[in-house]
Amino acid sequence: GIQALMISKFGEWGATYNGAIVSNEEKEIETWKIYPNPTHNYLYIEAKSDAQIRILDMTGNVVTNAKITGAGVHSISVENLASGVYNLQILSSDYAISHTKFVKN
Repeated sequence: GIQALMISKFGEWGATYNGAIVSNEEKEIETWKIYPNPTHNYLYIEAKSDAQIRILDMTGNVVTNAKITGAGVHSISVENLASGVYNLQILSSDYAISHTKFVKN
């Protein structure tokens, strides 16, 4: 099934993390779907609005920044990341922050 991501409302990026490691299931949050998890080369984000994306390693360092413009399926390359667990943050245009973890194989 589809798992829900937690949402926090902030005016800018927050430090709060809510999320879980999942299997090969899609995740959905309001208008967001993030898949596959685990992933190898690309993480796909299905969106209906603009957003800022940040991928952080487990020490909290930002390893990837990306911007999503418009509705549709967007791909984020993770092929240069080392295998491991990463935090994904999405800041939507209405300042809702979504957090989850994903696994890079």
